[in-house]
This record gives sequence, C-alpha cells and structure tokens, in this order.
Amino acid sequence: MPLLPPFLFASLLLSGVVGFSADYVEPKRTIANPEINGSSGLAAALFHPGVYYTHNDGNDPRLFAFDDQGRARGTWLLEGLKPHDLEEMASVMAHSDQLLLLADTGDNRQPKRKPADVFHLHLMKAPQPGDPASTATARTVRAADIRTIPFRYEGGPVDCEALAVDLLRGQILLINKVPRNAPASGNLTTNVYSLDLWKSLKGAMEGETEPPGDRPEQTGKDASRQDAPPVLTARRIIAAMPPLPEQITAMDIAPDGSKAVIQTYDDAYEFDFDTDWATTLSQPYSRKIPVNVEPTGHPKNYTFREAICYGRDGKSLYITRELSSWEIENTNHRTPLWRIR
Repeated sequence: MPLLPPFLFASLLLSGVVGFSADYVEPKRTIANPEINGSSGLAAALFHPGVYYTHNDGNDPRLFAFDDQGRARGTWLLEGLKPHDLEEMASVMAHSDQLLLLADTGDNRQPKRKPADVFHLHLMKAPQPGDPASTATARTVRAADIRTIPFRYEGGPVDCEALAVDLLRGQILLINKVPRNAPASGNLTTNVYSLDLWKSLKGAMEGETEPPGDRPEQTGKDASRQDAPPVLTARRIIAAMPPLPEQITAMDIAPDGSKAVIQTYDDAYEFDFDTDWATTLSQPYSRKIPVNVEPTGHPKNYTFREAICYGRDGKSLYITRELSSWEIENTNHRTPLWRIR
C-alpha cells in the first residue's frame, strides 16, 4: 500500500454541531457476528455510510466491519501482526484514502512486553467493506500494507485504552487507564499524552514494512537496521487530569476538531475544544452522555464499555462494549451497539 507523505494529508470535512440533547440514547442493536466478542476500538467507515470497523481486545490479529443494523460487512486477518494487547482504534484521512490506526497499548497479556516501555501503533488502509451477504470468508490485509509506529511514554510505561487523532492540529492523543483504588502518585494518575501525527506517520512510512509481531525489539544488533522506524516519545501534556467517575476506556475527536468524547466503563463525557487539548482536558467536561445499563451476567455487573466513535456527521456517537466471559460461555451472545444523537 503506497502511503502518502504527511504533508499531503488532507483535512476532514468540517461539520457544524448545534442543538442536541446530550442524554438521548436510542435503543441498542446487536452485532450479528459472534466473533466480535471483545469490541475495544471503533471507527466509522468514512466512504461507506452506516459502516463501522472494530477489533477485539487483546491479541486477536483481526479487523471486523459491521453496519448500523448490526450486519456483518467483513473480517480481515492482519497478516504478520502478533499484538500484545490491542485496545483502541482511530481514523486518519489521507487524500482520498481512509487509514486506520490500531493501538497496541494495553497490558492484558503475560508475558510482559519486551522491552516493557515500548508500545506500538499499527497503520493500514481501511479495507473495503463487503455486502452483508458476501462476508463469510475472511480476507487478509498483507503484512507489507501495515506500517508500525513504536513509541514510549514520557515518564515511563502506562496502561492505555484511549486514543484519538486530531487531524486539524496534527496530534495523536492518548489517555492512560488508572487501576481502581490506585494511589495518586507517579504514573498512577490519569495523564494525557501527545504524539506528533505527521512525525509518527513519516517514521512509519520511511521505516520497515512489516509489523513487529513477536520478533526481538530493535536493540543491540537490530538497532542498527536502517529500515527500523524511530522509537518516538509521547509527550505528557497533562499530569493528573481531573478524575472522571470511572476508568477511561476509549475516546474520539470529532472530525472538525471541535470536541472530544471520553468513554468510561459506564457513561461517556464530552469536552468542547478550548485553545488546545491540554487546556480542554484540564477543565470539567462539557456534558455527560449516559447510556442505559443492562445486566451483563458479570458478578459485579461491569458494563465493559470500551469503544466509542463519532459518526460521519461529526454529531452522532456509536458505542460498543466487550462481553463478559460469562456471557460468552453461557448465552447466545451478541455485542450491543448504541447510537446516540
């Protein structure tokens, strides 16, 4: 896949958003494909109205598409990708191409990452969704069509499940997830990090063409490879963000850059842009977006909402959640899908 240079990346179309009710929640639908059982990242298909991409939490190297009726629209194996813990997805426009950025930034798996402080973003062209009746066979995104962005967090490694791209300002934002009842010290506070979008894409495009998988990291002899992308640093722009009531599990930025939404295990919270993202996310949220809570079968009834995205209109929001192991083992499970606004 020939990816375009960063300076050729185009802006998304702007969309005005006024006069909506923050607490309007449509009845949920369910996603028909039972293989989608840990939906942890979500992105709208910008050239296919009503279609969305997702991936499962963890080390599942697959990408899925479904539509707003819940029908399957495609499954793709990400060739050569052996993720540690995929947690999030964001969308990037490149002229007439939509790219997907998958975040391998979680800490679910054992053994631990080696080295423990290097994380990866994987970039690929969004695959073409199929018709609902023609998606039974999984297709493949070739390893040569996947680019990898390795990075470290300023201040040391964190567990991160929330990532978003601001195309207008050239930023990738990440917010770490703080364990319940964690002491407020060091990187156990909720921090906001930023990567330069253009530098990240440039490094990925000029570096190696294969995702890292389980091969050794670029240290020692491997560090001298000319095709290895540089390990970038995600700069911490907020230390100790004002806390939200629950753990942060996902985020997205509206196509026009006017607002961001943060998902937690329960409700979502929207922030209207003010000056820059450090200022915006240091202030109280602009509105709370509640989502009806339904029993999950989990002993503590955790709702596991871990994916959110704006629709193509820049106004509507779509939310999915992971299924509990109890649901997967004991029910004819289907992933819920909410459309808000």
